Amino acid sequence: PLSLALGSTPTILPYTEHYLGIILLGTPFMTASLVLNNQIRFQGNAAYAMVGIVSGAVINVVLDPILIFVCDMGISGAALATVVSQICSFILLLYMGRRGGNIRIRYRNFTPTLAFIKEIIGGGTPSLTRQGLASVATILLNVAAGAYGDAAIAGMSIVTRISMFIN
Repeated sequence: PLSLALGSTPTILPYTEHYLGIILLGTPFMTASLVLNNQIRFQGNAAYAMVGIVSGAVINVVLDPILIFVCDMGISGAALATVVSQICSFILLLYMGRRGGNIRIRYRNFTPTLAFIKEIIGGGTPSLTRQGLASVATILLNVAAGAYGDAAIAGMSIVTRISMFIN
């Protein structure tokens, strides 16, 4: 049901479900990497943050053809390469976040208060809204392109990736 709601067609549905089954395992690492990346950047270490994220992307680019073609894993290889790269990026960012003058994250120093939670929600809501609207737009484009077949969805995905790379 989720795959169909996201715009998958019956032709690519089995691949979509298989890919999602693997890729969702890496979601906690991807989310944690984004948090750590922003934390490191916020502390003035943009170079560390960039290295952490770019290294994950490079690992993904290297592993994709190896797992897809050499190991003959197909779509599973693409998903596994992404998960492995997300885990590597997370580990690297976690390590970099503990170096130098970075603020060390210690849970014993964290005491949630209502004022603190309101500040977090107030600061995060605009970003959540922007990301949410982008996701809704992507879903709507996939659903609309689905009427024209798998090639149209693939074309939309390619255009989206290129525009993300340029921006």
